[in-house]
Amino acid sequence: MFGVKFEKKFSKPVSIGEIKTNKKLLNMKLVQRGNRLSVMPVTKEEFEEIEKMAYT
Repeated sequence: MFGVKFEKKFSKPVSIGEIKTNKKLLNMKLVQRGNRLSVMPVTKEEFEEIEKMAYT
């Protein structure tokens, strides 16, 4: 078991379309065919890229 806590809110939402067009996120499980949009692993690098997108 692990704990999760809120740290900060993104400045803007990051859409699935934005994620799909980001070349750094092409290998992310979220955008691969056949995967459902649910809880899935996200690497530290993927999260940091999405975080950058949310604050720009």
